[in-house]
Amino acid sequence: MGWRYLHWTLGAIVFVLSILRVTVLRLQHSPKWLITQGRDTEVVETLQKIATEAGRPLDLTAEQLRSYGDVKDAEKSAWSFKRLSVHVYGLFNNPEVGVFCECVSSNYITWKNYAITQLCGLFGLPLAAYAVETKLLGRRGTLALTAIVTAIFQFGYTQVKTPEQNLGVVSATTIFS
Repeated sequence: MGWRYLHWTLGAIVFVLSILRVTVLRLQHSPKWLITQGRDTEVVETLQKIATEAGRPLDLTAEQLRSYGDVKDAEKSAWSFKRLSVHVYGLFNNPEVGVFCECVSSNYITWKNYAITQLCGLFGLPLAAYAVETKLLGRRGTLALTAIVTAIFQFGYTQVKTPEQNLGVVSATTIFS
């Protein structure tokens, strides 16, 4: 029962924090992300809030910010070739991972399940990219929704009784986390 208590505890923590994230905490978008989206006015507003909280003066205007030029290679769409290629390259930029997998491939079931889980996780990427770009959810809503769903799966994991159920719940959790 120890591991079940662990998952109940972690699920409860994630669930409570995701509710707090939606109801209490009102985090601002980072200025870096806002710049990549071409939202210069919001960049200045966010920086002014930060400066005010820090007790520092800031006399930057949106026009001054725009005078420095556009961000190179910034695309608004999450589906652009440039943004997707950066993420895909990150999956294959380390040859040691391939060598490691080859050395321990005698554990067929473990690695088969790992491959299935990771493959399911690839479906989460386009779903998240789509959800982030929608006006209904946006970045904040997507984060909150995935945190709640992950917490639900964390609770569900405590009811796993068979290896097939384990694979299913872990794969589903990977999609949303």
